[in-house]
Amino acid sequence: MSNQTLIEEYPGIISEIQTEIKKLENDTRVLNKLYVILDVLHDEPINDIINKHGISQGTAYNWIKQWNDGGMEALKRKQGSKGQSKLTGEQFLILDKVIQDNNLKTAKEVKHLIKTLFGVEYSLRSIERIMKKLDYTYTKPYKIYAKMPKDAEEQLKKNTRHLDLENFTVVFLDQTYCQNQDNSQRCYNKKGTKNIKIQPTTRLSLNALGVQTINGKSFVSFLDNTKTFEMMKFMITITIQNIENKELTSKLEKIINNEDLELENILTTVNNEKNYKKLLLALELLSKKSNTFKKLLERLVKNPLNFKTKSNQVLENLQKATLLSYFMDKNLQHQLIMEKPIAVILDNYSVHHATVFTELCNILNMDLIHLPPYSPKYNPIEQVWRTIKAKISRKFITSIEQLKFIFENEFKQVIGNESYWENWLWKFL
Repeated sequence: MSNQTLIEEYPGIISEIQTEIKKLENDTRVLNKLYVILDVLHDEPINDIINKHGISQGTAYNWIKQWNDGGMEALKRKQGSKGQSKLTGEQFLILDKVIQDNNLKTAKEVKHLIKTLFGVEYSLRSIERIMKKLDYTYTKPYKIYAKMPKDAEEQLKKNTRHLDLENFTVVFLDQTYCQNQDNSQRCYNKKGTKNIKIQPTTRLSLNALGVQTINGKSFVSFLDNTKTFEMMKFMITITIQNIENKELTSKLEKIINNEDLELENILTTVNNEKNYKKLLLALELLSKKSNTFKKLLERLVKNPLNFKTKSNQVLENLQKATLLSYFMDKNLQHQLIMEKPIAVILDNYSVHHATVFTELCNILNMDLIHLPPYSPKYNPIEQVWRTIKAKISRKFITSIEQLKFIFENEFKQVIGNESYWENWLWKFL
C-alpha cells in the first residue's frame, strides 16, 4: 500500500519539514517524528519505517495522526497535551506565589486553588506536571512543631554565645528509635513489573543514644533504658571518650563498671561504712534542690548502716545518689575541672533536668545547653538519624544483632560528614 494515502500533501511540504529539521537539531523528540513523516512522504513502506526508527506500528500511526490533525505544532506538543496551557505565564507566576504564601503541600490543594483563582480545571496528573514545571519537588516534609517558640533561634544563640572550639568540646546528644519495619517509601520499579518489597515478619526495634561532636569523639550506644541512672553513666562515658588523662579515664571506667551500683546490691553498698559518709555528702548536696532526696537523707540518718526498704523507687534513688557519691572525692573533682569543658547540646527530656543528673554533669565539667522547647531542628544529629534510618529502610533485617550492627556501621560512615553541623557552627558559634 502506498504511503501517499496516509498524509495529504501540499506544495512545499517536504521542503518545510526539512527546514524545520534543521531548526530542531537538539530536540530529538520532535526530530524523530519529523523523520518518520518525511519517510512516509517519500513513500517508504510503513514496515520499513517502523524497523528503521525502532518504533511500534501504533506509535508510527499516532505520529501520522498528530501531523494530519495539527501539523508541526501538534508534533511539538508533549504526549497527552491538549494544546496550549490553560494558564498564562503571568497566571503561573501568581500561582507560584500563592502556593508559597499559603504553604500548600498537596496536589489536591493546588488543584482547588487553580479552580478558585482562575476557574480552570486540571487533572491531578496535570497538577503534578505543573508543580514540576514550577520547580517543586515531591519529598517527605521536614516537620517543625507548632509549639516551637518564634524566637527559638535567638534563644539558642543567647545560650551558646560564650562557646568557642578552642576552649570547649562541643557535643550534640540525642536519642532515636529505630525499627526494621519501615513506613514504605517510594522507590523505583521497572514498568510492566509489580512493585514488591519483602517485609520482615518479626518487628525489631532499638533505642540508640548518640553523640555527635564538632571537635571531639562521636559514638553511639544502645541502652536498655534511658532512665536517670543510665543517662548519668552515659554522661560519664562522654567524658571518658573526650579526655586524654589516662589516670582519670581509668578512675571513671571503674566507677561505671562497679558492681556495687547494681540495683540488687545497692542496700549492701549503702550500709557499708566506707560508702556511708560519701553518700551523706551527695544527699546533702541534692537536698538543697530536691525534697525527695532530702527525705531520703533524713531516713538514712535515722538508720545509719541499717537502711531497709522494699520500694523500688527508693532503691533507684539510692542508686543514683550512690553513683554521685563516688564523685565527692576532692581529688577526682580537681582532675575533672582541669579538663577541657564539654558543652552538651541536648533536648528537654525530663531526665536532662533531673537534679542528680545536672549535679553530676556540673562535677564532670559539662555545660548543659538545653534546646528551646519543641526545637529538635536545632540539633544537627537529627539529620544523622534521618540518613541512617533511610539507609536501614532499604535493608532486610531479621535479628536485633543485625540491626545494631548495621546501625552502628552506618553511624560510623556518616558521622564524620561536616555538612551536618557546618551551618549550625556558622549560626551559633
